Order: sequence, then structure tokens, then C-alpha cells
Amino acid sequence: MKDFSNATKVGLIIMLIAGIIMSFLVVISKPVPDLAAWIFFTGLIITIVSPLFVRKR
Repeated sequence: MKDFSNATKVGLIIMLIAGIIMSFLVVISKPVPDLAAWIFFTGLIITIVSPLFVRKR
């Protein structure tokens, strides 16, 4: 993980937290709120886009 930028790490952490919440809601048979899905999607976009803006040293 040391080769990843800070933005990529933040995106992965956002995705992990939102994914755990969504998985928990599915296990207890509750609907997943749109907000949780959008937060997961935002983390995905941050993770995918952040390497495009990081320069190699």
C-alpha cells in the first residue's frame, strides 16, 4: 500500500466503509439507502481518478 497515493487510500477506505454498511443491511434484509450507494460510488470515482493526477517521482 505504500505505492498508492493518499487520495487512492481515502477512496478505498470510503468504499470499504460503505461496502460494509451495505453488506450489513443486505444481511439483515433491509433496503440499502441511495445515500450509501452514492457514497460507495464516490469512493470508486476517487480511487479510479486519483492516479491520473499523481505524478511519479
